[in-house]
Amino acid sequence: MTVENSDSNWAESEFELAPPRLTDTQYFVAQNTVNQHATGGRLLNAHSYELNIMCKPGNASSRTPDTYTCSRFTWIPTGKAKVTIPTLADWSYSFDPTSFKNGFDSQGLAWGLPHSKFDGMKDNLGNGISLDPQYQIYSLFNYFHSFCGSNVVIDVAPKLKRIGDYTKLEMPKESPVNLGEIFLSTSRFIHGETTMKITGLSVVDCNPCAVLRVSDIGGGYKMMIRPMPFLRVKSIGATRYSGNLFVDLKTGWIRRSEVTVVDVTKTTMYGIPVDVSTMISDIQIKAISQEDYESRVLAENE
Repeated sequence: MTVENSDSNWAESEFELAPPRLTDTQYFVAQNTVNQHATGGRLLNAHSYELNIMCKPGNASSRTPDTYTCSRFTWIPTGKAKVTIPTLADWSYSFDPTSFKNGFDSQGLAWGLPHSKFDGMKDNLGNGISLDPQYQIYSLFNYFHSFCGSNVVIDVAPKLKRIGDYTKLEMPKESPVNLGEIFLSTSRFIHGETTMKITGLSVVDCNPCAVLRVSDIGGGYKMMIRPMPFLRVKSIGATRYSGNLFVDLKTGWIRRSEVTVVDVTKTTMYGIPVDVSTMISDIQIKAISQEDYESRVLAENE
C-alpha cells in the first residue's frame, strides 16, 4: 500500500485520533473464538460467541449519552448447534463516553455494564447457561467497548500524534467481578500495564486508518465463587492481551479490531487443585454497513 501526503512525509505527519465523530448510527459485529487447553496442550473446549450491536451516538455538548443496542447474541457451545440468548435480544443501554476513566465508571464497573443482566441467563432452548460461558458472554461486551467502542481513544488521543508515539493508560489497580450472587465480594480483576502505540497506517474498506497497537501484561484475577451454600471454589489466574485497532482518521470510529487474549487459570476447591488450564480468545470486531447488519440479523432470525 502506498500512502501519499502532499504536505509532508506521511511517516512524520501528525494524526488526529479523535476527530469530531461521524454522528450516524454505527453497526458492528464482534466475534470471539475461545479455545481452552489442558496443561499438556490438549484441547478441552472450543466455543464461539457473536455479538451484533449498533451505536446511536449522543451529543457531547448537550451531554446526551450514546445508546447501544444488542440486536442479537449467538453462542456455539463445544460440539453443539448454535443457540441465541433471548434476554440480550434488542437490549439497549446508554452511557456518556466522557464520564468514564479508561473504561471504568465511578463504581469501578467496566463500561458501566450492569452485571445483573448476565446472571441466570438461558438460551433459546430454555437451557441454563453455566458460569464459564456466562462470563464469556459478558466479556464479549467488555471486549467490544475496550477495543472498538466510541470512547476507546478519547483519553489517549492527545498523547498519540505520530507514528511511533507510545503511552501507558492510567488504570485502576483492580475492579470488581461480581456477575451474580454466586460471586463473593472479594472477587477481583487485577489490571496490568496497558499500553498503546501508533505503529503505522492502513486502509480498511477504503478508509484511511491509523494502526493502534494495544497490549496489556501483568494482569490477573481472583474469583471466589460459591455455586452451592456449602461449596466454595477459588480461581486465580494471569492474563495478557495484544492486538491492533484500526482507527478511522476521518470519522473518529474504530473500523476493525483484532486482539488475542491469553488467560492461565488455576482452580482449587478447599485448597485442593482441581484444574489448571489456558484459555486463548481470538477477538475480531468490525464495522459494517446498515444493510449488511440488517441482513445478518434477519438471516439469523429465519
